Amino acid sequence: MSEQGDVLDLTKQGCEASEEESMSMRLKSGLSLADVTSRQGALIQPILDPVDAREAEKELNDTYYSKYDNYTSNRFSANCGIDITAEFSELKRQMEPLTEDLGVYKLKMSGARDCGVGTDLPERATVTIHYEFMIEGQDEPFDSTFIRGVPEMLKLNELLFGMEVLVKSMKVGDTVLGILSPDYAFGAMGVPPRIPGDSELLVVVKLISFIPEGEGEKLLEMDVFERRAVPLSQIMKSAESEHLIGNNFVKDEDWKAALRHYGIVEKLLKERKDEKTSSWKALLEKIYLNKALCHLKLDRPQKALDDCKNVLDLNEKSAKAHFRAGKAYISLDMYPEAKDELREAHKISPKDPGILKEIVSLDTLISERKEAELALCKKIFKDVKNIDKKTDDKVKESILYQALKDFADEEGDELVLQCNPQTLDTLRQSAKLLDLGCRVTTISASQTGQRVVITKKKN
Repeated sequence: MSEQGDVLDLTKQGCEASEEESMSMRLKSGLSLADVTSRQGALIQPILDPVDAREAEKELNDTYYSKYDNYTSNRFSANCGIDITAEFSELKRQMEPLTEDLGVYKLKMSGARDCGVGTDLPERATVTIHYEFMIEGQDEPFDSTFIRGVPEMLKLNELLFGMEVLVKSMKVGDTVLGILSPDYAFGAMGVPPRIPGDSELLVVVKLISFIPEGEGEKLLEMDVFERRAVPLSQIMKSAESEHLIGNNFVKDEDWKAALRHYGIVEKLLKERKDEKTSSWKALLEKIYLNKALCHLKLDRPQKALDDCKNVLDLNEKSAKAHFRAGKAYISLDMYPEAKDELREAHKISPKDPGILKEIVSLDTLISERKEAELALCKKIFKDVKNIDKKTDDKVKESILYQALKDFADEEGDELVLQCNPQTLDTLRQSAKLLDLGCRVTTISASQTGQRVVITKKKN
């Protein structure tokens, strides 16, 4: 029921951060009331977790920079085989009205395929769609997910009214061209300056997938005080239903969709922690374990680690939590911590072949890293020795070295020299090679250079 790939989740559950996340957001610098109310405005820069920052940068590069390189080819309306620059009145003649007041027109543009759960969308569902909007007389869309390259996930009742009418008439796989009157779009006010008032809109919609609204989502749409009045048994039943939906997405390897449903369960259960029972605890433990798995699959080891710690707060003897924490630490290159977690998992579940396999794999990885580091060190020190040898050869060819060598072979215990800074290093290196002492003192300000005393070391 869902298409693989990146999807921008704009549903309430997808957009809202958890209470902990929202409370922990910090800014790089403070704001004053004068800054906020000034005409220049204020720059708000959050301090991001390094993992979140990397993900945000990767998403920006993957989603926008690469997609906009092919701006024209990604525009659906420019490649749909219909003259979208024609007057809307002419286009309407090719379409069928969907409403009695002729506020929404539709032209089906591609065939449908069975979505597996019925031919029609339910009244309440979350849809994943591509769309594109244009105003009459314009030759480019003012908004297009086709160009951005990322479809969006929204609830039906969160769409423009005209879009909702269009989507409810579709099946998964359909792509339709529609025209929305102002009453079904942005009304008499519009959204200046991009969308003038009383504008009809040309819209292209592709329905990629839909998810019937679960019981948990319905509960979350209730007022929190109303939800608190719902019996715990009903909350648990709805949570179990959302858990199963999430598990089905895991089977399809749609990790983000699974996380969305597990997040709904987590929120419902955490609201009733003062009434927790053994079944409440068992379900929340499963949710955290499943979330950890999804985060590992999405290469978010720190978030996986956080979920594993939540599991261990509930059940410190969870072999799966220790195992997945170990895998998260491996992804973070924290091998000692990974080894501790995997050993703990093995201690709890000694016959689990998956744990043993991961321990062997980690030992192999550590050995390979050590060998690579050793080889690098050998290369570095070999290069250092070669450099030192070349430097020594150069010093031995110097006049200063020959002079000190003669002093070492002659009688006398001390040789006093005066040298400038340019020759001091050569003098010191020569003394070192000949096993002579070297003491440097500064000459008075009236004289230039430095006084160097070379001495023979006593046996």
